[in-house]
Amino acid sequence: MDELAGLNKKMDEIQARIQNSKMPAKSPVVDYKALAHALKIDKFPKAADKLKAAMKLQGQARAKALDALQKDSA
Repeated sequence: MDELAGLNKKMDEIQARIQNSKMPAKSPVVDYKALAHALKIDKFPKAADKLKAAMKLQGQARAKALDALQKDSA
């Protein structure tokens, strides 16, 4: 009985932590024009749009898109 009471208490504590945790409502907003400027690629046509599109991709697709953007900007 003592073991079950201890487990029950631990489960209650975990549930309280989860309920009290605060998750961000939205992902942060990225200023792609400012990012393109910081990367010194803002003078190239549609660099901010290409950067935004590349960042929406995942894994190897993102890496390939960023490599292509880098080559276009060189």
